[in-house]
Amino acid sequence: MAGTMSNAITSPPIIGRAYYPALVAASTSMWAIILGPVLSTIPNQVDSIAPGNKVFGLALVTGIAGIVGIVTNPLIGHLSDRTRTRFGRRIPWLLGGMALILPISIIIGHSRSILELALWWTLLQVGANMLMAPTSATIPDVVPERHRGMASACLGIAAAAAPVLGTGVQTLVSSPSQVYMILGGLICIAQLCFITTLRNDHTVPQAHYRTKKRMYWEHMIPRSKDFWLVCAHRILFGLGQNMALAYLFYYLQDVIHYAAAGPPGRPAPPGGGGAGNNGARLEG
Repeated sequence: MAGTMSNAITSPPIIGRAYYPALVAASTSMWAIILGPVLSTIPNQVDSIAPGNKVFGLALVTGIAGIVGIVTNPLIGHLSDRTRTRFGRRIPWLLGGMALILPISIIIGHSRSILELALWWTLLQVGANMLMAPTSATIPDVVPERHRGMASACLGIAAAAAPVLGTGVQTLVSSPSQVYMILGGLICIAQLCFITTLRNDHTVPQAHYRTKKRMYWEHMIPRSKDFWLVCAHRILFGLGQNMALAYLFYYLQDVIHYAAAGPPGRPAPPGGGGAGNNGARLEG
């Protein structure tokens, strides 16, 4: 009996081919709303709200959201591991993330202060983490071991394609509210398609947790030196990448003078009015 239960836990069921494109779509839309607005929409909003203190304002908005994201991502992942419903472990969290992101994507574009923008952007990151951790966890849940390399490659493709998608949306529309709503709508469509491929999102039996109860804190706080080295590397890499992306808009605007120096007909940096208005101020 114990051997049967162990096999049921460690051997994920075979999934359909639709899982892989759905994983790419779900991950790309999720990362697009995390990385896309940071490239120009949020800097442009901060510039419009507090043009004289935009550098600090952007640091406040992205810094608070980043700290909350560092805490909530592993916490949500752990909670989803221990979630036991008839719908599975991951699907309730994916639905909850969509339910949080959709209304915020409608509200955040109308923020009138830095603190208001920081609040909505932080809550949006919480919703994104409710998608990120369970989505990644479906790979060991439902993908056979011999196919997990391909599933991981799907996540890598999504991380590379997401900034392109986010920037493309911001290039097509000039209003921040429209950018967030389009990205939020894409997330809902992609996640619903992804959920339909998770029919085998099985629930781990309660007996499994009882047998692992003594190892609970070892899972929560790993003692492996290699784990913490990898964790530190990921944090530092993500911090450097996001700092560069967040301030790229202001660098093009205030250091390169992109809007003023570019040849006639060249489009201004994504975000619309903020860059153009600043270019006019610089020329004046």
